[in-house]
Amino acid sequence: MSSITYYQYTRLSDSLERNLMRDALSCNEPVSIIAVVKNVFSKAKEGFIDFMDFCTEVNKAMSEARARSSFYMGSQW
Repeated sequence: MSSITYYQYTRLSDSLERNLMRDALSCNEPVSIIAVVKNVFSKAKEGFIDFMDFCTEVNKAMSEARARSSFYMGSQW
């Protein structure tokens, strides 16, 4: 059961679905909705911060390129 691959063309047979359900129900680990929501929001926050850092780096690189270009061309920006 550990070598299951999931992609858009995967179809679950009845026996595979029963095995997955049995494995999921026999896990006996409590699921905390609050912990799941906190994890989702923390990952979303990390992703947003990384995206903003990327935007800042791109903006800085574009400003440096404009400055170098205007230095060589003699135009003002």
